[in-house]
Amino acid sequence: MVQLRLFFIFILVIASSVVSAQVSSVTLSGIIKNKTDKLAIQYVNVVVKSDKDGAFIAGTMTNDEGRFTISKIKPGNYQLNISFTGFEDKNHSLFVGSLSEFLDIPTIELEERSIALEGVTVTAQAGHVSNKLDKKIYSVADNISQTGGSVLQTMQNLPGITVQDGKVQLRGNDKVTVLIDGKQTA
Repeated sequence: MVQLRLFFIFILVIASSVVSAQVSSVTLSGIIKNKTDKLAIQYVNVVVKSDKDGAFIAGTMTNDEGRFTISKIKPGNYQLNISFTGFEDKNHSLFVGSLSEFLDIPTIELEERSIALEGVTVTAQAGHVSNKLDKKIYSVADNISQTGGSVLQTMQNLPGITVQDGKVQLRGNDKVTVLIDGKQTA
């Protein structure tokens, strides 16, 4: 009978220690590497989402060694989303238990994403103002604010140009020759 009581006391002590060993929050950690060369990848986005509804729980980025750490995750089922520009996104199911304060996730390897372009077209426009050795050229053809106005009104809105008493001045100097489409005008 005494042995039976000691056995029940022993079971009770073990059960209470197991109950007290459960934790309320867990710290996740892991490392992310390139699948091709096995080198760690910096600044990878790591997000923990709820498995039920996909709600954001926590997130971080990897450090210089490709390691991440996320604290205060409650025990439960989650989705671990890993994303980085130039690499394929990865999603992992993750069960966080309550028996340990730390959960070290095995190394995650990302594959590079390659996209083949058929062709690239580069278009550009000439600037509205160009400086040459002996002249400054203002192009007002594409200036939408100048539509419907006279040449004199257009010139008043150009940078560095002032019009006083019908005289055109460039940075205060009235010795200016005005050419319209390459022809001198009065």
